[in-house]
Amino acid sequence: MKFTLLLAALLVGVSTVVGTPTTGPDPVKDLIVVSSSDNTTARYSVAAPSRVDQHLTHISACKPKIDRAFAVAAIDAWCNSIIGQFWPSGTAKNAMFTWLGSSMTMCVAGTTINGCSFTVDGNCNRLLRLPIDGCNTGGVNGKQGGFETDTCGQWTADPGSNGSCN
Repeated sequence: MKFTLLLAALLVGVSTVVGTPTTGPDPVKDLIVVSSSDNTTARYSVAAPSRVDQHLTHISACKPKIDRAFAVAAIDAWCNSIIGQFWPSGTAKNAMFTWLGSSMTMCVAGTTINGCSFTVDGNCNRLLRLPIDGCNTGGVNGKQGGFETDTCGQWTADPGSNGSCN
């Protein structure tokens, strides 16, 4: 059974995927980009303060849950599409993911804060995994995500956001 991974569609748009039905979606192969947003309000550079101060906020226990493999697939797809981009102060970007044959959704987002500018690097994956791995630590299933905030950015991993990154 072959499926198409739509990583390239992230910033270009959404494509239709056709595949043979399986017993359930594959976290990587069945990943579909539902929407993405790139909101940059400023184009000037400000020296970034130290990004050492980090704070993790857990999402409410009332939120839907997702398996870690699906959350990590969405995080990796989004980070791979933005690594190397310069984000000036005022930048806010996000993407909404779902999986072929599944009702699960996952919003991943990043925002510059405190007048900072930076170039996105591999730290993107680590920062977005913090709320997945640091909240609901009883196993790899039932992840509810949250927010990771440091001096220069806020990173959101929000499973079950019902099709909205807002």
